[in-house]
Amino acid sequence: MRLPPRTGPLIAALIITAVGACSDLPVMSDAPRDTGYPALVPVDQITGRVPQPSPEAREVAPTQARAERLRARAARLAAPVIDDATRERIQTGVNR
Repeated sequence: MRLPPRTGPLIAALIITAVGACSDLPVMSDAPRDTGYPALVPVDQITGRVPQPSPEAREVAPTQARAERLRARAARLAAPVIDDATRERIQTGVNR
């Protein structure tokens, strides 16, 4: 008996599924359920552990300079890739 084409992967998937269905399910432990909820901590205790920013981090000038560099880079990337003369030449070739 000849099988229709492309039935090999289907048969392989069915065999793998059948073999996987024959295995026993793992026993789930009840230990994680008995741990309870974590303790709630006041916000003051959490934010009190954050270190103060360094004096260098407080300076605005480096951040502003970086922002200006990024804006200039974005402007360069937004410029047209193909100049007008090349665009006309391409369009002439397409219209032929």
